[in-house]
Amino acid sequence: MPPVDIAAAVGIAAAVLGLASFLYANPLAFKLQLGLGSILWGVHFGLLGSMSAMLTQFAIGLRTWCTISRHAERHRALLLVASSAVFAALAWSAWEGWVSLLPLAAAINSTAAFLRDSNRGMRVQLLGSSALWIATGAYWHSWPMVLTEFIVVAANLRTIHRLGQTTPTAPS
Repeated sequence: MPPVDIAAAVGIAAAVLGLASFLYANPLAFKLQLGLGSILWGVHFGLLGSMSAMLTQFAIGLRTWCTISRHAERHRALLLVASSAVFAALAWSAWEGWVSLLPLAAAINSTAAFLRDSNRGMRVQLLGSSALWIATGAYWHSWPMVLTEFIVVAANLRTIHRLGQTTPTAPS
C-alpha cells in the first residue's frame, strides 16, 4: 500500500472514531474516544509529512483527556495557559511556515471551548476550530480531515439550533 493510501486509511479511521464519539451522551466516553481520535489524526498528519499538525493533534488528544473532569475556575485558566504554551512550543519546534499557525490557533480555541460551562457556547466556539482544521486539511491534502470537519460543522450547527430552542429550565 503506498504511503498516501496508508495516510488516507488512518485518516478515515480517525474520522470514524472521532465522529462516532459524538454519539455518546456520556461526557467521559465522548472525551476518551475523541482524544483517541486525535491521536489517530496525529498519525495521519505525520504520514502526510506535517510535523506541526501531527504534534498538535497528539497534544490535543492529551489535552482532551485532561478536560474530562470538572475543574475549578483557577484550574481551567491554568490548563488553558499551560495547553497554549505547549501548543505554541510544538508549533515553533515543528515550524513549517504560516500553515503551522492554523493548528496552533485551532488547538488554543478548542481548549478554551472545552473549558466552557455552556454546551451551546462550546459548540459555537468549536466552529472556529473546525474552520481552521478545514484550512489545515486542505493545505496538506487531507481530504478525510476536510470531510470530517464539514460533517462536524453540520452536526454542531444542528445541535446549536436544537440547544437554542430549549427552555431555560430544560436540560441541554
